[in-house]
Amino acid sequence: MDSAKLSDWMQVVGIFALVASLIFVGLQMKQTHDIALASQYQARSAEFQALSRTGVEANWTYRPLRSAIPDQWTAADISGVVWAWAGFDNHHFQFQSGFLTEEAWKAQARAQQELYSKCEIRFVYEFSKIRMRNSVVELVESWEDSCAKKN
Repeated sequence: MDSAKLSDWMQVVGIFALVASLIFVGLQMKQTHDIALASQYQARSAEFQALSRTGVEANWTYRPLRSAIPDQWTAADISGVVWAWAGFDNHHFQFQSGFLTEEAWKAQARAQQELYSKCEIRFVYEFSKIRMRNSVVELVESWEDSCAKKN
């Protein structure tokens, strides 16, 4: 093989190496972006949950919910349910982003379905859903609604 052909082949290999490295850098940038986005979502969720946790500790809840609290529930219970819905939205986002395993996600969904089936506090979900992403609301509202059967 003469030096001109060898030089041509080396240039082709170099171009492929350059393209491969650019693809790798692009994938790294996307992964970094996804991690940063999930981290931001987690931080916002944690702040809202901290506010709700304060309500639990002080036996306080949001003003629009106060008049609807059933006798067997306390304001702290209701603040805890608000906290649970905020956490569920975050868990759904983390699962969709690939940062939560399917097994952990299914456990979270089962627990939330149990909460959704408690008709006497369904008003908390109705209050909370305006703060949740549409994909979460669609998921929740696709679940069997045992409360609709009671009405």
